[in-house]
Amino acid sequence: MTTPPKAVRIPNCELESMRVIFWRVEAVLIFFSFAIVGGIFNHPGWGSLIGLALAALWEKVSAGNPGRPIHLAWWFLGFPQLKVTPASSKRRFLG
Repeated sequence: MTTPPKAVRIPNCELESMRVIFWRVEAVLIFFSFAIVGGIFNHPGWGSLIGLALAALWEKVSAGNPGRPIHLAWWFLGFPQLKVTPASSKRRFLG
């Protein structure tokens, strides 16, 4: 007798980001980048702590809408510059 295969979670849509245990990949990269930089400066504990805090903040800000952090960066800091939208004097609206 063969055993049935284990259930595998199917993503809801193709835009759903990959996960590492329960964190999204972006948060894991934020954590490890600060942990590595902290290790380079001989403070891996502080680097890990700051990375954990920033990763948790990233998860909280991007909850529900993965494009929200980029939107907030554009709104408050002015980057990334939008090159596709023309100046308001050159726009033509339908209707």
